[in-house]
Amino acid sequence: MKKRLEHKLEKLPDGRTNVSVSMPMALAGLEQYESNDMMEDIAVLRRSVTPPQRKIGSARWFLAEMKRCIQNEAFTLMFLEAYVTAIRSATFALQKMYGNNKDFDKWYAKKQEEMRNDSELRLIVDLRNIAEKEGVILDEYRHTTIVRFYMSGKTEAETGVPIIQIEGKEVDSILPLLEASLTKISDLIEEAHKLFPVKMGRTPIMGKIEYIREKEDGNWERFDF
Repeated sequence: MKKRLEHKLEKLPDGRTNVSVSMPMALAGLEQYESNDMMEDIAVLRRSVTPPQRKIGSARWFLAEMKRCIQNEAFTLMFLEAYVTAIRSATFALQKMYGNNKDFDKWYAKKQEEMRNDSELRLIVDLRNIAEKEGVILDEYRHTTIVRFYMSGKTEAETGVPIIQIEGKEVDSILPLLEASLTKISDLIEEAHKLFPVKMGRTPIMGKIEYIREKEDGNWERFDF
């Protein structure tokens, strides 16, 4: 999405025209995955953010959106499938990042065994495979309504968290499962980065200005200013 920017034209003593453009640019980290308010900001990702951390950030955002849209079955399914895909890909990205590190391989082999023995994480892997190959199907998606009776005599009615049952899976409550898996995989990645520090390299942040002018036929052309 394009943004309008403040700009100023100034005539210089030698007859040339100077153009100054104000573009507020933020240097953002993982915090931007926690707020929709930042989505349209002009921002550059911090160099220190790794691919596995970005996957975790995506998963965190998908989970937050699922909670926000929990009363809508279509969006609940969409963000559920997006979440399990993102959280699973975080471990793939982690392994890729340390592909040539033998010390990491030894450490991660133990972590893999722990994850295989974790029923919650095994379920996440199953859901990701279903989401990728078939699509998650709900056996039950039932809205609940809560009516509150206050001692003052006032009453209120509101929606509760829908009852959600996934086909072929026994899950009492889906949201706590997803939250637990997010914490576990996030902690795994941060532990790996602490034990095996990495440096993320990328080119310096540089802006580019293009000059275009309207032609008589209504089209636009680039020109040197």
